[in-house]
Amino acid sequence: MNWALVILVTVVVGSLQPARSAAQSGVSSTEITLGTVGPLSGPRAAFFLPFYRGLELYVRALNDEGGVHGRKIRLVPGDAKDTPDTAIGELNRLIEVEKVFAFVGNSLGAAQTTAEKILDERKMLDFGPLTLSDRHGIPAERGRFSFRVLPALRHEAQAGYKHLTRRRGMAANRIAVLAPDTPLAKMGADSVENLAAAQGAKLAARIVIDLRQDRATAVRMAVQGLVPMKPGAVVLFGVAPLVEQLAAELTSRRLEPVWLATDEAVPWRFTEKLKELVMVTGVPSPDGSNRPGAIAYREHLKKYAPGAAPGYESLMGYATAKVFAEALRLTGKELTTDRVVTTLEKFRRWDSGILGPITYTDKNHLGTTGAFVAEFKQGKRVGLEVLAVACCDECQPTCKEQCVKECAD
Repeated sequence: MNWALVILVTVVVGSLQPARSAAQSGVSSTEITLGTVGPLSGPRAAFFLPFYRGLELYVRALNDEGGVHGRKIRLVPGDAKDTPDTAIGELNRLIEVEKVFAFVGNSLGAAQTTAEKILDERKMLDFGPLTLSDRHGIPAERGRFSFRVLPALRHEAQAGYKHLTRRRGMAANRIAVLAPDTPLAKMGADSVENLAAAQGAKLAARIVIDLRQDRATAVRMAVQGLVPMKPGAVVLFGVAPLVEQLAAELTSRRLEPVWLATDEAVPWRFTEKLKELVMVTGVPSPDGSNRPGAIAYREHLKKYAPGAAPGYESLMGYATAKVFAEALRLTGKELTTDRVVTTLEKFRRWDSGILGPITYTDKNHLGTTGAFVAEFKQGKRVGLEVLAVACCDECQPTCKEQCVKECAD
C-alpha cells in the first residue's frame, strides 16, 4: 500500500472538513437558523417588538409552506434591552451558542459600531439592519456582508421632496425645512437642501430648532421663522414634540402649509391634528394597500395572529424576512455566506410585492430607495398612495442628487 498517498489524502480531507463546517454554521439538512437582536423590552421595544412579530409572521407562514428547499427557518431573537452591553452580549450568544447562519433586521442602537466589527471579523451577513443611515448599503464603507432593505431617511426625504415638486407642482422656494441640529435630522434636512441645489433651485428657508429650549420657546422661534415667508409646505425632521402646538400657532395666524414628514418625524397620532399632511414611509399602508405582498401580509396576520391589527412596523419586518427568504431560495440548497452574497448582488429591480424595486450589485447594497407617499386631510387619507423612487439604479450607490431629477417615479 502506498502509505504516503494515504497520509496525504487524510491530511487534505482533515484540513478541508472544518472549513466546510464553519462556512455552513447555522445550516443543517432540515433547518436554517437566523438571528435578530433588538430591544424586545425597554423604551424602544414599542418599535422593535412589532417589527420582530412581522419577521416571525413571515417565517411561520413560510415554514408552513415547506420552508426553503425543504429546510425550515428557525428565528432566534436576542433582547438588547436598549443597552449596548446587553446588545453585544446577545449578539455573541446567538453567534457562539445558537450558531446562527445570518442576522436579519438587527436594531442595535448605540451598539451598532461595535456589532459591525464583530460581524465583519466573522464574515457574517447583517441583512436589513434597522438604521436610518444609507452607509450600511455601500460596501466600500460598510463591507460586503451588510445589506440594507428599507429606504434610508435620506431617500425618504428625497422621495417626499419629489412628490411636492413634481406631483403637486410646488416651487422649491415655497418649501421650508424645519429640523433640530441633531445628526439624523441634519441628514434629512441636508438631503432635501442638496437635492434642490442640484436641480438649480433654492428652498425658502432652513430653520434650525434648539430642542434644549423649553417647548414654548422652541415653537415661538419656529413660528417667527416661518410666518414672514408664508411657505406652501414645511418639511419636518425630528420635531415630533412640537408638531401639534406649532400647527395650532400657525393656524391662528391664518397660515396652513402642507406638512411633509417621515413616520420617524411625526407619529401617526398627530395626523388628525394637521389640516394637510404628506406622509412618507418605507412600506405601503399595512391596512389599505392593494400591493400583493401587503394583501398576503394581512391574510397571514389574520391566520396566525387573529385579532392583531396591521401595522407599519410589523409590515417592515414581514417585508425584510421576505426579501431574505427569496435570496435563500435563489441561492439553492448549497448555502454559504459567500453564495448568498453573490445571489443578492444579482437582484435587479426585484419586486417583493411590498417594497419599492430592490437592486443590489457588488457596489450597491442599498436595496430600495423607493418610499411610499400618502396624503391626509385632518387625519383622513385622500387619493392613492404613490411610490416615489429617490434614486435611479444607475445612480446608486452614491445616489447623486443631480441624477434624481432624471428619474421617473
